[in-house]
Order: sequence, then structure tokens, then C-alpha cells
Amino acid sequence: MMTYLKHVGNKKHSDLKSKTFEEIQALYKKVKRFDESFTAVGSTEDKRKIKEMNEEAKDPEQKRLKKKVAKETPKEEDTAKVPAKVDVTEQGTKKRKGGHMKMIARKRKRPQPDVDSDDEHKKCLKIVTFEGTINSDIWERKSVIARLNKVSSPDGDYLVIYRANGNFRAFNYLMEVLYIFDRKDLFHLYDLMMEQYSKVTLEGYELILWGDLKIMMESSTGENDQSDFWSDQQDWKIVTWRLYEACGVYILELEDGTVIHMLVERRYPLSKDLLQRMLDLGLEVERESTTALDLIRFIKQQIDGE
Repeated sequence: MMTYLKHVGNKKHSDLKSKTFEEIQALYKKVKRFDESFTAVGSTEDKRKIKEMNEEAKDPEQKRLKKKVAKETPKEEDTAKVPAKVDVTEQGTKKRKGGHMKMIARKRKRPQPDVDSDDEHKKCLKIVTFEGTINSDIWERKSVIARLNKVSSPDGDYLVIYRANGNFRAFNYLMEVLYIFDRKDLFHLYDLMMEQYSKVTLEGYELILWGDLKIMMESSTGENDQSDFWSDQQDWKIVTWRLYEACGVYILELEDGTVIHMLVERRYPLSKDLLQRMLDLGLEVERESTTALDLIRFIKQQIDGE
């Protein structure tokens, strides 16, 4: 700075040696500004300034307006501190006034599981092997059910289903024959029970079968008042929830031994709390199937009030 002041500002060493650094720095800036604003005589810039001076001498108001504009116009260093105006585009970027683009970091939304997807429904299934399941060639070639009788033997009493082709099957409870029933068998047995035992006083296994069929077939149709049976569901302790796919029946087996049979496509007066407990327990099936997944979906829709 001292060399510059000596050569450009015509300062002597004796003028500078007694000054502080801050004073020398201020003097350097003053001389530099003066030097940078120097205009050579006869140059284009010199002629422009002379012309402006002559015009201002003729019109003092114009000189005053120029000073006012210069005062209100922000300095270059001040405008540098003002952030550039930005516009947000549809692509999620910021476009600066000067045309530059700056990407905005976006939070990625985690994909939410589809609560109505088959994968979610499969979580409510339990793949098991049903005890007592048989694949008899006789019952695979079954014919229509012809009659139902109660038979006594040294081992106790049994219900026997006789088919038209002479085949028969002994059982005690409806659940024991669901795995060899199809849909026609189920409705035919119900019709046979209503026709054969409607005017007879029943007891034992016949009475239990009668009650199971009426609860299953009539509770959801309004043909019979079964409201007492469906009360106190909050006290039901479910041990098993199982699907018999061939005949389209699912059962609830309770801790006290009660077994409730229901058709997969019908809506029964089950509370939402009980339906949720069924889902939490899991539906026992021998294999994944459309029927099983549709039943899970149907139960969930009832819980949601659809």
C-alpha cells in the first residue's frame, strides 16, 4: 500500500512513517477510488460528463432528481445480500431468478400395506391337517342322501346317513361329516330333517343335529328367532375357528364344547368384538384357497361396518 501511495498518490516516506496501519489503509482506499474514477481529457467519458454538466446547469431540477434516484437505488454490495427470488416448479425444484435450478430434497413416503390384499388376508390363515379326514372311494362316488336314522348299538347310539346307492355313514355330530359333504348334501340333509322330524319330539344326537342345522340355515334369514342363542358373545371363549371348504361351512368351537356352524356367504349376528377375536385366533384351513381368503375379507368388511 505504501508503494502505491508513493507512486500514484505522490506521498513521501516522511508523510507515511508516522501514520498507523488503519490510517494508511484508509488513505490507500481514497487514492485508489480517485484513481479508478480518473477520466482522461478528451476521452469519450470526459465528453459525456461535460455534456451532463452543461445540461444540469440549464435545468437544476433534473440534477436534483438524479441525486434522489441515486440515493434510493441500492448499492451493488447490498443487492448481493438479498436472496434471489425463487419459483417452485411442478417437478419439485426451485428455479432461481437467474435461471439456475436447485433440487429440493423430498421425504419419501413409505409404501403402506394394502389392508385388502391377499397377502394381508393370508396372515389370518393357519394351515393344518384336520383330524379324522378320510378319502373313501365309496364316499367319493356318493349319491343323494335318502334317509337319516338313529341306531342303537352296544357302543352307544349313532346317527346314520343312508345314500340312495346303499352306502351309509355313522356319526354323532354334524362336524364329523362336513369334510365328506358337498353343498347339495348339506341342504338335502336340512330338508330331510325338517320333513322327517318336524312333528317328532327329539332328544340326544338328533336334537343336537336339528339345532345345529336350524342355527346355520335360519339365523341369518329371519325365518326363526334365534336371538337368545346369539346373546352373551362377550363370554364366548373360542378354541377353534375352522373352514370346511367343500361344503362352504365354517365353525366356531367354544371352550364349553358348543360348536356353531355357519355358511361362508351369509351374515350372522356376530359382534365386532367376536369377529376381531376370530381374526386374531386365525382361520384353520387345510390349504390356501379363494374361499378362505374371501371369508377373511368378508369378516373384515363386517368389522368395518360395510
